[in-house]
Amino acid sequence: MLYHLFYVFFVVFGQLADNDVIGVRHDYISGFFCLFRNIRPVNELFLESRDYQKVFSDSRYYSFDECSFKHNLLIDKVSVYEIDWEILSMNYLTRNSLFRVVDGLF
Repeated sequence: MLYHLFYVFFVVFGQLADNDVIGVRHDYISGFFCLFRNIRPVNELFLESRDYQKVFSDSRYYSFDECSFKHNLLIDKVSVYEIDWEILSMNYLTRNSLFRVVDGLF
């Protein structure tokens, strides 16, 4: 337990100063733990998705906060640019942006 507290404090918080998005997986953004810098461009990143209004107004779950159910392709290292996306999720948007993204902290 002490190791995990040490790790989170020094590694994760140490990354905050240098990165705009921090995730725990190396292959895609994981919705259960992802940190976004609280600045306007990051807060409005979702607006760059052509599908955000559809996602927010439909009762269907699209996995917008992660990778739109393309987990297996991303785990197999398929490029976000080679995937046929039903919606442009946050995973695609962060990979297709100028933000500093760090993945796979754990």
